[in-house]
Amino acid sequence: MRKIVKGAPGVYRNDTLFYMYSRQGSFSAIDRAEAASSRMEKPEQSLSFKMDSIKIKASEETTDFTYKGSLLISVSDQQALWNRTTQAELAGQLKSKIGAAIVKYQKETSWQVLSWC
Repeated sequence: MRKIVKGAPGVYRNDTLFYMYSRQGSFSAIDRAEAASSRMEKPEQSLSFKMDSIKIKASEETTDFTYKGSLLISVSDQQALWNRTTQAELAGQLKSKIGAAIVKYQKETSWQVLSWC
């Protein structure tokens, strides 16, 4: 099945951080990936952003990632299965990837770096 189904990329600043393979409710994998990609741009605007600012909360069906109360992404057991891992492990991996990507972007675009250009 993995050879046939292509995942929808979750992209942050031209870097693919993850793939969505399954729909959730009325949202296709593409819809979910596009929404998550768009939502990941909000935390970068906060000067006080730290990786620990992304909160993970497990519910009955999904593990939700939030930043200042706003949903960034939801991970389901089905999504974890596509990634050959557990929901908890996938949540940890994604939190690290997303947080690190945002911190990297903030460093690359900080006034200290841009003032040297």
